[in-house]
Amino acid sequence: LNTVASRTEELLGIRATDDLAQEAHAWAGTAGNVGAVWLARCARDLEHACKNADAAVILQAAVKLREAVPETERALTQWLNRQNEKAMVGVIEGDLAAR
Repeated sequence: LNTVASRTEELLGIRATDDLAQEAHAWAGTAGNVGAVWLARCARDLEHACKNADAAVILQAAVKLREAVPETERALTQWLNRQNEKAMVGVIEGDLAAR
């Protein structure tokens, strides 16, 4: 996810809005595939802003996307931790049942 923010900055810095639109499209799809709905929405907004070539809206959408990245990281990390805890409980219960 960190590459989303850094790549956004890179492409904004060189004003490569066509490339940024393509990247944002890919990020939106990937985020949607893992259930990161807010990140997907922010990426889609950035994609549309780039296609409309509205500099002010592009910057606003890029800020929203950058803000969504750490929120998404926290949410995914929490979800993964819960899954790991459930898996560990299952292993322990399985070990106890086998005794």
